[in-house]
Amino acid sequence: MSVAENLAFRMFDAGKDGKAAFWKDGKAIAKNAIDLIKTFNVKTTSPAAPIAALSGGGLLAGIAGAFGEERTAVDGRSKGHSRNEAGLQSPVRTVGCSAANAAVMLASVQQGQPVELPEQDTLANALAGGIGLQNRFSFDLVRDLVDDYPVVDEAAIADAMRYTVERLHLVVEGGGAVGLAAILRGAWLPPSDLGSGPIVIVLSGGNVATDTLLEILREGGRQDH
Repeated sequence: MSVAENLAFRMFDAGKDGKAAFWKDGKAIAKNAIDLIKTFNVKTTSPAAPIAALSGGGLLAGIAGAFGEERTAVDGRSKGHSRNEAGLQSPVRTVGCSAANAAVMLASVQQGQPVELPEQDTLANALAGGIGLQNRFSFDLVRDLVDDYPVVDEAAIADAMRYTVERLHLVVEGGGAVGLAAILRGAWLPPSDLGSGPIVIVLSGGNVATDTLLEILREGGRQDH
């Protein structure tokens, strides 16, 4: 990651007025989620397991909290729910996938408080950076609402990026492909009691350098021979 990119990611956590960005404010997170639900008012079967990248936690916490106004307690924590074919509620299992070289939120959840980790090179550079040692909103939401925390390495991320180009005809950046990587590599497997709804993998972001993408595709070609 270049110096300019590093500074950009750090500044991304602050708004134009220098204050913390919306995903670090509990009321703002809730308002943003409500606005999105109203804007994209699509009625469909709730997923049994949404799988998304885990970084600062705003996206994943919003996904986990968006499955209806009612909540059902599972294992002492508030969880979402879907409806199976019989119309009965079943828990939605929210999956937050981390890149091994950008797993600050996961480490924070494991230690019970926000922590810092040394930054490492990663294809998932959008997931890099800290969550803030004073973070008490997205951290709490991820800790309370996310069920599973698979981790994928750089090779798995590259494979997922290659898969999106070759099979889906999409360019997806490393940070947006970690959920797919978890499925392709078996880092997350559906539990036997998973609800009957679909498993939904969130692919987000297409900011990847051309040289990086070409090298990933070339490496795939070399592996095929």
